[in-house]
Amino acid sequence: LATRFMDDFGDVLYNLYGTTEAAYATIATPEDLRQDPHTSGAPMPGVRVEVLDRKGRSVPRGTDGRVFVRSRTSIAEFVSDGSRGTVKGMVATGDIGCIDEHGRLTIKGRADDIVVTGGENVHPTEVEEVLRTHPGLLDVAVTGRPDPVYGSVLVAHVVVAEDGPSDEELLQWARKRLGPHH
Repeated sequence: LATRFMDDFGDVLYNLYGTTEAAYATIATPEDLRQDPHTSGAPMPGVRVEVLDRKGRSVPRGTDGRVFVRSRTSIAEFVSDGSRGTVKGMVATGDIGCIDEHGRLTIKGRADDIVVTGGENVHPTEVEEVLRTHPGLLDVAVTGRPDPVYGSVLVAHVVVAEDGPSDEELLQWARKRLGPHH
């Protein structure tokens, strides 16, 4: 959508990322959005953004983790009981994301939206994005469902076009484009 907008109206689109507790954290310029339309951009001046694992350690670039932010306008403890709290002086945003090789943040989803299936963390929105590319689908929503073997499994709720794929055709198509844990 970002690219289509800029194709029609010029390179005038910016993407800001922030949260109530962290305020504005990153900004994606039109150039950033041309390179990666999903990016939230690089940290704003005076803002520190890190992606951390469950133990509060920085993850390598390109690896998903929990997004933390620190700035002069960050709220130290968003929840009065400290349940979101801080790590290394940074506020948890509640989002999952990764930082690319150019230092730009991409938000993948909410930390509480992750489905753990067979020990793998899967973001339903990533599966939705792949399924939306199928020309025979009108709409898609992916959720998790408890499973006695895998803990949880993904379930795709789809609206199929009149001449859309059968269940088996869609499953075969999806298997070619998604990893085994999806």
